[in-house]
Amino acid sequence: MRPYLVFYVIVLLSLFKVTAQKIHGIVLDENLQPIEYASVVLLNQFDSTVIHFKHSNRKGEFEFSTDKKSNLLLQISYLGYEQFWLVLHDIDKDTYLDSIVLKTSSHLLEEIEVKDFLSPMSFGKDTIQYNASAFKVKPGDVAEDLLRKLPGIEVERDGSVKALGEKVENVLVDGKEFFGKDTKIATKNLDADAIDKVQVFDRKSDKSEFTGIDDGQRERSINLKLKEDKKVGYFGTTEIAAGSSKRIKCRANLNRFTPNLRSSFIGMANNINEQNFSIRDYIDFMGGMGSFMNGGGSGGFTIDLDQNAGLPIGMDNNQGIQNSYAGGLNINKDFSKKSTIEASVFGNHFKNDLRQTSIRENLLTDRRFSNKNNDEQLSGNSSGSYSLRWKNRFDSSQMITIRSTGALGINFAKSVGQSMVYNNDLSLINDNQNTIDMADQMFRMNTNVLWQKKTRKPGRTYSFNGQINFTKNNSEGDISSTYRIFEPMLQTNDLLQNQIGLDDGFFYKTEGSYTEPLGKKQYLEF
Repeated sequence: MRPYLVFYVIVLLSLFKVTAQKIHGIVLDENLQPIEYASVVLLNQFDSTVIHFKHSNRKGEFEFSTDKKSNLLLQISYLGYEQFWLVLHDIDKDTYLDSIVLKTSSHLLEEIEVKDFLSPMSFGKDTIQYNASAFKVKPGDVAEDLLRKLPGIEVERDGSVKALGEKVENVLVDGKEFFGKDTKIATKNLDADAIDKVQVFDRKSDKSEFTGIDDGQRERSINLKLKEDKKVGYFGTTEIAAGSSKRIKCRANLNRFTPNLRSSFIGMANNINEQNFSIRDYIDFMGGMGSFMNGGGSGGFTIDLDQNAGLPIGMDNNQGIQNSYAGGLNINKDFSKKSTIEASVFGNHFKNDLRQTSIRENLLTDRRFSNKNNDEQLSGNSSGSYSLRWKNRFDSSQMITIRSTGALGINFAKSVGQSMVYNNDLSLINDNQNTIDMADQMFRMNTNVLWQKKTRKPGRTYSFNGQINFTKNNSEGDISSTYRIFEPMLQTNDLLQNQIGLDDGFFYKTEGSYTEPLGKKQYLEF
């Protein structure tokens, strides 16, 4: 009877799955144009828990499949529009909703205050806010794991974040910068359990925030609001693990918060190919994507810094064994209501060791031949950086902002490779040997000073902006290559190169401006 019992269970499960119903709809704006990346959430009506979520496609379409047939709540949200709610009862077949037109949210407030936990999402005039308590996370999860669960937010393979289709340029913690403008240090190290709200908004420039005059500069940003019990006191996590072959993994995140001082320490060490910090740091420390030079001839050489690889430096798609050590300290201090400072230092050491052998056989109609490749590659990076931002309001009409960032980095890459092509009788057709030894040193520093003053007449402002940027990037590499052809006669080609790169840059800019109001939301700037 057991086979029959299994058969009946399979049939019942199949019938149960067939009963799943589809809910389909189209989201449009007031001009009946499709809205892409609208957040569509299917909730349980009784407790507002999330059943499914998606965002609309380019045609404004969305579709859910659910076994639940009643007491469903459909919520549709998009920045700048009012939320749409629809209660669904007694769904016994596929439901195709009429075109859903969202209304412009011109009457909404600038800020949001949520006093209950019934809605997983809420909207202000220029802010979308997620209630972290509505999304389940596991103990030990970090902010990145929470963001993956939020509708409309995507976490890429390298740890970068997209919100409503745009790359996030800033991740703030309680409105303060966390380790400068790095977006991944906070998301990869801050505990998800400490987060109360996640706010997505377009951050204005320092000048626009003070004067109230929109200069058109926007940066998609995320603010992680902490729970009240995490805003004062000590909190953090530590993780230590060890395994065979001397494998280790250590991570620590320690925080001390008071009303006027917030300090955070993060550190990590592992040799199991994990990167807990931002690839952007490593690229900045190395002077950008063009830090290393490319060789000519058969000795060409490139450092691969593909951000989608999720690793800071390496060769051949960043394979091999990576050793990573990094740590940093971040401090935010409010000296008074008028004066604040945000500062951080960050350092790391990274080494990638790759040894590989590959054999490939090629079968043709009249012959066959084989390829054998041996490669040994070693690359590494040691670097440090700092970030400083000081803001001081002399009074309600005058403010100065000083921002300074800098980094120092040392990098190296060594590679020895051999490639051979054999006939079927194992006689050599050709072979190639390459040796590469390159090193790079980089230093950069950027300082910006912005002074602004408002007058009694709204919209009339004065400002002065000064900027100094210094970079120094020196690289040197030796490339040797020998290429031999054995058929029909021996031919040898040798390449010896010594590449030296010197790149020094000094940039400065001063700018003064005067703004005069002409009418409602119209200004003339000199």
